[in-house]
Parts: sequence; structure tokens; C-alpha cells
Amino acid sequence: MDVTTDAAIDLLQRAGTVVRIDSVDDLVVDGIPVEVKVRLRPTPSDLRRELARRRERGAIGKLAYVVPRATPSLVSVAVEEPTVMLIGVDETTLVIDGTLVRLGNSLVTQRGAAPARVAWGRFALIRSLLRTPEPRTQRQLASESGITQAAVSKGLRELGELALEARRGSLPAAEQLWARFLDEYPGARGIRSHWYSLDPPVRQVAEVQRAHPQVLVSGDTGADRIAPWRLVTSARVYSPAGVDLASLGFAEASPDEATLTLVVPADPTIWATSAVWAEQGRIPAGTADPLIVAHDVMMASSSDVAEAVERLHDQVFEAWHR
Repeated sequence: MDVTTDAAIDLLQRAGTVVRIDSVDDLVVDGIPVEVKVRLRPTPSDLRRELARRRERGAIGKLAYVVPRATPSLVSVAVEEPTVMLIGVDETTLVIDGTLVRLGNSLVTQRGAAPARVAWGRFALIRSLLRTPEPRTQRQLASESGITQAAVSKGLRELGELALEARRGSLPAAEQLWARFLDEYPGARGIRSHWYSLDPPVRQVAEVQRAHPQVLVSGDTGADRIAPWRLVTSARVYSPAGVDLASLGFAEASPDEATLTLVVPADPTIWATSAVWAEQGRIPAGTADPLIVAHDVMMASSSDVAEAVERLHDQVFEAWHR
């Protein structure tokens, strides 16, 4: 199983706790604030140092220490420290309130590689470069991408000649950047919650955005706003913080049953790039930028994905053909 906060939430819910997502690194479990730390090869000393740092800064609530395997030595520390929730995802083992809980292995799947550090700024820069062929300064690109000028400079160096040519208005270079983004972007990551409603997906996202205007729409529903064509069968939205949709009539659901997925993304640049695309009238307000939407559409399993992505591509490159 992937060692992620999503996996930890699955196990906490199986253990009978009520979990609310506040941010990528913060949950509320049974009404108690919980800070989440994902660690791949920690030692008991690492866990003790983490606890000492929390005490030094006066942290409240508990620490969820998410690891591949809850080793006996880690369990020993967690049992003695009631503020620790030790979560071993490979063996579906938890220590909660000083008690060891074994949930069995029904959730165990083939474990993927550990998530690598992602250069979110470079991917945001690509999205900014593709918005228009008009030349812009590094300061402008930084503002549009939601990153620093230093990050823009680094990103331009990493992208090399393609970025240089795209800044000069080269359509072939821009096309290559489009392909590179869709090939390399790992998704926004973060934490997901899954919800079910009988309403059509388009109405679902409208209801969510009425109550939470900061939410951005992506996936099928985002594509329908930018380039209406395919049948919308599901909804995907991004929120800067966890949102309990039960008050809007949604029911919590499994990933397979969900009609709407809410993501608190690890990618912090999504709002900045989407805002500038919307300000220029390229996309409706409250919609993720077209490259994020195209990536999310590609993750679907329906047979018309390629054509849906092509229509988003055409919308993006309309400005490059003028």
C-alpha cells in the first residue's frame, strides 16, 4: 500500500474513528486536532525527536505518525505516549490511545514507490507559459504561477530551450511543453475525500461552490465548463482545506461509489494559475486551469478521454494561432 495520508485515513475510518480533513497535513479525528507526518524509514529516536519538537512549540492535539510498518520498537514508543497515533499501512496496524489495533490485511495492495519530491513551481510555470504567446518578464511569470522569481529562474533553466522558444511565441515549443506537462505531471496529490449525491455532477459542483466559493472545479465537470462536449459522469473539485459536504446533502462514499471527489491538494500553485486564466477570460471563474483539467480527465477510464483532452488542447492553443 502507498504510504500516504489517504491510506492512513482509510485505516482510521476502518478503526471506527470520525475523520475530518483540515489541510494536507492536519486532520481532526474524533474531534481532536491531529498533525500528520508521513515517514518511510523512521527509528524510535526519530519519533521521540518529533514529539520533543511538538512539546517545544506547544503543539496541541495528537501526532499521526504514518509509516510503512509499525515495528515493535515504534509500537513500544507509541504505546507509552498517548498523544501518538502510529499507523502502519502495510500491515494495517494502528496504535491509538496507547492501544495496539490490528485491522487485518484486506486493504493491503501492491505497494508503489515512495512519492518523490515534486517541482510544483516548474509545472506551474509550464501552465503560465502556455496561457499566451505574449512575452512576459520573470516577475510577471512568478505572479501568474504563484511562485518566487527565483523559482521561475530555476524552472526556466530546467525547461531549457523549450521555455526560451515558448517565451518567444514558438508554437512547436508550446506544443512540446503541453505534451511534457501531461506526460510528467504526477497529479495534485494531497488528501481526497469521496462523496455521493443523486444530483447530476454539474449541479453537485454548483452546490459545493455556492457554499464554498474558494473551491475549484476540475475533471469532467471542469472540461464541460471549458470545452463542453463529453457526457459528465463524475465531479472533481479542489479545496484549500477540508470540507464536510454532509451539510449539503452529500453522503460519504467509497472511491468506487463516489460521484464527487474533493481534493485538498499538495500542489500549492493551482489557485494562482487558475486565477490568471480566468482573469483573462480564457476559462470560467472557479475552474482549474485547462492543463490541470486535461490531466484529471486523462485519469478517467472512459473511451472518449483522448478526444476530450484534444478539445481542451484546442482551447489552449486558440490563442497561439491568432
